[in-house]
Amino acid sequence: AINEVRAIAESLGGFVEHLTSSGDADRQQATVTIRVPQDQFSIGMERIEALGKVRSRNVGSEDVSERFIDLEARLKSSLRQEKSLLSLLERANTVSEILTIERELSRVRSDIERFQGQLKFLERRVDLATITVSLVMPPLESIESPSASLSIEVTEVAASVDRVKSLVITLNGVVDQVVLSLRDDRSKANISLRVFPADFQQALDFLESEGDVFVKEVREGAPVKEGDTTRPEKPDARIVVSLVGASPWLSIGVIVAIAVPVGGVLLVAFFVLLVLRARGRR
Repeated sequence: AINEVRAIAESLGGFVEHLTSSGDADRQQATVTIRVPQDQFSIGMERIEALGKVRSRNVGSEDVSERFIDLEARLKSSLRQEKSLLSLLERANTVSEILTIERELSRVRSDIERFQGQLKFLERRVDLATITVSLVMPPLESIESPSASLSIEVTEVAASVDRVKSLVITLNGVVDQVVLSLRDDRSKANISLRVFPADFQQALDFLESEGDVFVKEVREGAPVKEGDTTRPEKPDARIVVSLVGASPWLSIGVIVAIAVPVGGVLLVAFFVLLVLRARGRR
């Protein structure tokens, strides 16, 4: 884009007055100031705006007529002083007078050169229009990857951990951390893993099939477009899963739940047997 702006300026009879650029290859930005003839200003603006999307536009003009008149008046006054000093220099009789006049003449001539330079600068500003362009790259699309947090009750924690690791390897993912613990006779494993967004749902389904899910939080990311085979450089869909072993009290509860009705049936049968024996004795 910088070269295109330069080409536009040169094609209109102008030039690049100032250029600054910064940033790396992915996020470059630049500011270009060009000068073009006044009658080519509108054409230059149209061509530059066609290079991309215009975020802001500011068009203005500067009235330099008052400053121009002031500089011309100062220049004329300095020229008259120079003429007077030259006349005095011709009539000077002593070395002291000559040195004083020459010193003042040098100061006046310095002012004349400065005023002439400022006038030329203003004349160029009047003849040429200034266009300053800030070039920036479009913002990168920020695509948030999905993430999830699960708590699952499983039969065997160690076996489930091994299966989860195997799945992550198959999906070319990464297991960031595995923490195993034992509390109240219950094994527990906290696993932090990352997979590619395209494999996120597959990993989630596999984890849910490991046991009974009692906590599940899922944050959906940007959907993968159909037919899009591009993959990010690194797996960034994070899943944190807690695998909790089944409580030993659950097995005792099951036994009690079975034993109570069976015991009741046996007790009823025992009483029936006693009644039948009593009647037989009569």
